[in-house]
Amino acid sequence: MPLQVTTLSLGPIGTNCYLAADSDSKQAVVIDPGWDAPQVLATAEKLGLSLQAIWLTHAHFDHIGGVAGLVRALNLPVALHSLDLPLYRARGGAMLWGIPLEPGPEPTITLDQRISSGVGDWKLEV
Repeated sequence: MPLQVTTLSLGPIGTNCYLAADSDSKQAVVIDPGWDAPQVLATAEKLGLSLQAIWLTHAHFDHIGGVAGLVRALNLPVALHSLDLPLYRARGGAMLWGIPLEPGPEPTITLDQRISSGVGDWKLEV
């Protein structure tokens, strides 16, 4: 049951996005979907992955740009540390750079303390 990690380079500055999946169950999380939700969805489908959640390492615009599209398509929960909520709500600062960014929904999982979450048979700590 190896952990399968797929890296995508997304958006105008090539931000890394990761699909972390249990190779047996094919359950996966999306980490930092910076842009290009359709590309993330197409890659997950091609790999046969079932996306379970979006995990954000932080709320800069180049890490959150694909959140709204992914949630619209799959209604995924979003995880983020609460200290990054003001930046997330400000669309990651995108407007300061003249970059339009669709706002994502409020995160429903807070990463304020160490949490464990499952991806198939894998238990991951954040």
